[in-house]
Amino acid sequence: MAIVSGETDSRKVINCPYDIKADTVGIMVDISRPVLLMMTFRRVLLICTFCSPMFPKPYFGRLWRAYLSGLFTATLVFIVLRFLPQTDIKESETSTRDEELVDHHAENLQLPNPNEMTNFELQNERSHHPKAEFDQTYHLSLSEQIVNQQNAELEVVQRANHVRHFCQGKPGHLKGLPRRNENFEDIIIDKERKFMFCPIFKVSSTFFTRLFYSLRLFGEVKNPYRIPIGQALQAKTHNLNELLPLKGSRAQKFLSNATSFLIVREPLSRLLSGYMDKLFAPNPYFWNKIGNYIVSRYRPQATPIEKICGYNSTFNNFVHYVVDVNTSPRGRQYRDAHFIPANEHCKICRLNYTLVGKIETLSTDLYNILRRLHIGVTKDQLADWEKDVVKDAIIDSVESPFLWRHRVSKCMPWSSALKRVWRKLQSRAIIPLEEKFPFSESRSNFIKAKEFIATAYRTYLRADKTRLKRQKRQVLAMAYKTVQPITMAKLLKNLEFDFKLFQYSSQPDFLFDKNFVKETDKLPNIFDMTGL
Repeated sequence: MAIVSGETDSRKVINCPYDIKADTVGIMVDISRPVLLMMTFRRVLLICTFCSPMFPKPYFGRLWRAYLSGLFTATLVFIVLRFLPQTDIKESETSTRDEELVDHHAENLQLPNPNEMTNFELQNERSHHPKAEFDQTYHLSLSEQIVNQQNAELEVVQRANHVRHFCQGKPGHLKGLPRRNENFEDIIIDKERKFMFCPIFKVSSTFFTRLFYSLRLFGEVKNPYRIPIGQALQAKTHNLNELLPLKGSRAQKFLSNATSFLIVREPLSRLLSGYMDKLFAPNPYFWNKIGNYIVSRYRPQATPIEKICGYNSTFNNFVHYVVDVNTSPRGRQYRDAHFIPANEHCKICRLNYTLVGKIETLSTDLYNILRRLHIGVTKDQLADWEKDVVKDAIIDSVESPFLWRHRVSKCMPWSSALKRVWRKLQSRAIIPLEEKFPFSESRSNFIKAKEFIATAYRTYLRADKTRLKRQKRQVLAMAYKTVQPITMAKLLKNLEFDFKLFQYSSQPDFLFDKNFVKETDKLPNIFDMTGL
């Protein structure tokens, strides 16, 4: 080992036979200069003693004593430093044992070894913790975050593997069908970026339409919530029909190299969301397309205006309709993509999807899916997007009814229509169930969309967010509690394939936990307009 003395531009190296630790090196550098000065001083004394007889002798005696005293001090310091390597070994052994202990705990917790962290992770670690103030607790927390991220990345792949294995032996599995039976116009493709996406209605399909529209428009992803819905929906997209036949060389080449994905949702939650959006809340288009059929067929006691407008189908009527059109030939012409099982949307057992995300874990899954697609997006960006989720949901729920006001008012009082919008926001856990409709009947006739949106958003901001999370399941419980048991059993049977395919429980707690269901008896019923 070499100890460097002097400045960087004029180094003098003194060989040292001992393996002295870094702190000792600093000390030796400090004492090396006085030692050199003492040696030079000794030479001067010898020259003066023998070559300058005229110089007074007593002064030489004092100078020699000073020299010997300094030499003794330097020797003593050197002897003390001689024993420091032994101390260093002990400290090194202690440090090694501590590192082994940390590694042992990391192994038991299935955490990555700190020595195996990537350069990025190490850099991130050091940026938060200087060497002198390293916090082991935070280090383990960071490791847990890394493990969680790795697990989340694997999850979207494992779900796709499960779908693939579950589809084994199903008709048309991963095979091209005769052209007359093929229709893949709903499956979006991007030949340049080599990905394929199948949107499922009521599973953030509008969000992804806006997301990929921004990608085509700007060449990078922008905040989807800042893009007008109508603009994104009307934009031209490319679909898998352009590559047909499916077993042709063009289609096979694309499918073998593309990353394909879809987003799924708990089946019963998806169904309730479809009902609240298309039939319960003011929606003249779906009232006319589906609602009047449901009311006429399943509500014989309905009033003439209800049958004509189709606005007052109960949730029990709706579930009965869903079971019938999905399990029997009767009324199949009234099937709608919003209300059919998710597995029928995307030719799931015919196409080899590589990634499957879930709306329940969308923030995590979205980040991992976009990474797989080589679309640059940071977690900070996603966090920024999330700030606009609620406001966008309120705007989406409020603006459309105001645009349809003239048609809606022909079927029901405008104040009743706005109360249904309020209930819809409560079903989405944006507004607490206990919050009464804030406008009188007369005030409702003059209120503008912007004022309604602002009032709803202020109500959300002051709400207890923990209670709102629980409210989602409470709304599911009180909604399905209104369905007749025999109809409910048929519905669960109809959705059995979706439950198994996407790994959701066919016995969710909001249906089968009696205590939880009973708890909802004390809450305002989501479909009750009189108490609002």
